[in-house]
Amino acid sequence: MHDYRSYGHGKYALHYHLLWCPKAGLQLQGEKLEHALQQIIADICRANHYEIVALEVQPRFIYVSLSVRPTVAPADAARTLKSMCTVRLLQLYPELKKHYSLYGSFWKKGYLISTGRIFNPDVVWKVLDE
Repeated sequence: MHDYRSYGHGKYALHYHLLWCPKAGLQLQGEKLEHALQQIIADICRANHYEIVALEVQPRFIYVSLSVRPTVAPADAARTLKSMCTVRLLQLYPELKKHYSLYGSFWKKGYLISTGRIFNPDVVWKVLDE
């Protein structure tokens, strides 16, 4: 049935779907960069006790489905992932500093958060195109 986890004296089953997009000019097509981002996200999630349910790195977006403790707000998880990805990318790829200095960020402002276990990609693209 449900995959409940324990935290303190309670049980929970929280799933957040997070999606954010790179700014124009940041090329995520390279297999090396995609793999690095997947590893970076996995490391950040492990350090913050987020369990990755699904992870997809595409040229147009990054999608992560997480199971998190009830003390974690979805916006906090999104901000943590976006900011820590930036820091780690700059450490791994110093050549990206030029892009960062030109655009001020790797990511477009904002993110999409959906809760629950059901995720519909068609709805996501409608929201992103608005």
